[in-house]
Parts: sequence; C-alpha cells; structure tokens
Amino acid sequence: MKAYLISVGTKVPTWIQNGFLEFNRRLPADSALQLIELESPKSAKNKSSEERKAEEANLILKQIKAGAYVVALDEKGEQWTSPQFAKKIETASSHFPSIYFIIGGADGLADTLKSRANCLLSFSAFTFPHMMVRVLLAEQWYRAMTLISGHPYHRE
Repeated sequence: MKAYLISVGTKVPTWIQNGFLEFNRRLPADSALQLIELESPKSAKNKSSEERKAEEANLILKQIKAGAYVVALDEKGEQWTSPQFAKKIETASSHFPSIYFIIGGADGLADTLKSRANCLLSFSAFTFPHMMVRVLLAEQWYRAMTLISGHPYHRE
C-alpha cells in the first residue's frame, strides 16, 4: 500500500523535518510515508477561517487519487491505541491501493474534506501545532509498520 501525508504549510522548522525523516529512514522504501507539502494559499490572508479552509480543501482534494483510503487528522476524531492504528492500516491495505493522511492548516479542515475522509483521527484531546502532528504521524506509521510486519508491541 502506498502511503501519503498531505500537509498544508511549507515553512517547517528543521527539527520537524528531521523528526519526520528519522522515522521514514527506519522503514523500507516501499513502506515510507510520502510527504506532499502544500503551500497555504497566498490569497488567504484577508479571508475568513471558513474561506481559508475551503481553499486548502480544494488543494488537498486535487492530490488524492480515486479509490484511496483517507484519514483526516482532526481534534474531534476517534482516538486509537497504537495496535488499533496498525490494525486499521492493515485492514485498509487489503481493500485500498493507497492511504492518504491529511493535516490541514492552522484553521483546521473544511467540512467538505472531512466528509471525503473514510475516518477522522485525533492523536489526543490536547491541541498540537499542525506541523508537530507530522512527526507524531510518522512515528505512529513507523510503529504500525513494525507491528504489521510481526514485530512485537513493546507493551504486550
């Protein structure tokens, strides 16, 4: 299964880039999480939050291939354990050719994007900077890939 992370924002601190790359480096190339960075629309500065989210959603939706499984990262989404996350990925991989994880901009995700998603996922009840979620997702992806490949989970 091909896996992609679509994230709004291109001005990423070095430590975020390094964290994301570190977890990808640990995986075989065919299991790596492919990052698709999208620039925030330049015209968005003078627009409302809803208008900015709608513009970002249009950019994101253009990146998603037909027939893909889509997980939108949203603070109101479901919270899974690491083994549950791995199981969801394993199940999706048997039915879909690719999976896309979506991280919106600072305003969150438009409802149109949430409705396209197969599921909404939250990493915590805490609010995280959207750039930091890249690293959290990369770590959980790495953990899921190791669990799926049969590596024992350290808490079991």
